[in-house]
Amino acid sequence: MTMERLQVTLGFVFIGLFICLVRSQQDTMFEDTFQSENSSNDAMTLLQNVSTIEAFVALLTKNGRQMTISDIYSVNDSETGKMVIEGGGRLAEPDDCSPRLTTVRLNFTNDSRVVHFPRCTKIERCGGCCSSANLECVPAYAERVSLKVVKAEMKTLGSSHMTYTGFSTVIVDRHVTCRVQCSLNEQKCGPLKTFLQNQCSCRCKEYRRCQSPHIWDPESCDCKCAVEQNCCLAGQPCALVLNPSTCECSVDGRTLIESRANLTDEQRAQYRASLNQGNTANSSSDSTDAETPNSDEETTHETTPATTTTTTTTTTNTITTEQSPCAGQRCPPHMVSVWNTNVNRCACRPIPRNRSQGSSRNP
Repeated sequence: MTMERLQVTLGFVFIGLFICLVRSQQDTMFEDTFQSENSSNDAMTLLQNVSTIEAFVALLTKNGRQMTISDIYSVNDSETGKMVIEGGGRLAEPDDCSPRLTTVRLNFTNDSRVVHFPRCTKIERCGGCCSSANLECVPAYAERVSLKVVKAEMKTLGSSHMTYTGFSTVIVDRHVTCRVQCSLNEQKCGPLKTFLQNQCSCRCKEYRRCQSPHIWDPESCDCKCAVEQNCCLAGQPCALVLNPSTCECSVDGRTLIESRANLTDEQRAQYRASLNQGNTANSSSDSTDAETPNSDEETTHETTPATTTTTTTTTTNTITTEQSPCAGQRCPPHMVSVWNTNVNRCACRPIPRNRSQGSSRNP
C-alpha cells in the first residue's frame, strides 16, 4: 500500500514538472519572439539587401555550420566545365530590383478621327522581385522623357484614307535607378498590430497564452483552434459548423432550417424569428434557460427510460419532431433536446418537472 502511494505521489510530481517545463518553454518562446522582433539583425532586415544567390546562401546554415556557395554548386560538368547544382537540375537566375525595358501605353486625346502611331512603346521601368513578400521595387530616381509619335486624321468616320498631319508629343516617365522598400505601413498592419519599419513586419500588440485546444495565431492576434477541421464532406452541404469555442462540430440552426425540405415557408419563417429573438435578447443565460425553457422559442425532444414522447409548441402552428432542428439529437434519460437560441445549436437539458408530468398524460 505504501509503495502504491509512493508511485502515485511520484506520478503527480512528474506531471507537475512536465507542466512547469511546458510553461517555461512557452515563456521562452514569447521572450525570443519579442527579442527577435526588436533586433535589427533579424532575417527580414538582412533580406532587404540580398540580390544574389551568394548573398542569400551566406545567410543559411546546414548541419550547424554556415553554408557557402560550394554547397550549392557541388559538381563540375566535365563537358561544359560549368558548375552543377547539388541533385542536378537548372538553378533559376535571380531577377533583382533594377530598371529594364517595359512596355507602357501612351496617352492621347480622345478624338475618334485622330490616329496616333505607335500606341505603346518600351522604356526603362523598375522591375524584378524582392527577397521578401513584404518588400517592393520602386523608383529611386526618375526623369520625364519627351517622345514623338506620328499623327494622322480621317476626314470622316469610316473613311479608308488618312491624312498625315505631323507629330504629337507625349511625356513618359523613365526610371533611372531603383530601390527596395517595405510595402507595409500602420494602416496595412491594422489596429491589432504594431508596424516595425526596420524589420518591415507587423507584430501583435499583445500576446496571451491559449488554453487547449486553442493555439496562438500571430496573423489574427487571437487564440484559434489548433486544427481547422471541415465539418462537412467536401462539396456537400450539411448543418454542421465548427464551434470556435470548443473546436468541435455543432449544429448550425440556420443552415439546418434552410436544408429541411419538408418545412414550409411559414415554418421556416417561424424558426428564423425564434433565432432572431434569441440573438437580440439583452440578458439571457444557459442556466436560466435550463430551469425555465421558453416554449415559444424552443423545440423539445423528451426522452424517458421506457418511452420517448415528443412535444413541440409554437405560437401559431404545430411542428412535428421530424421537422424539428433537434429531432436527430439523442439525450440521456430524463433529459430533453432543446434548441438554444443563444448559441444557435441543440443542447441536452433536464426535463422540467411540470413538463414531464404534462408529457406523461399524453403518451
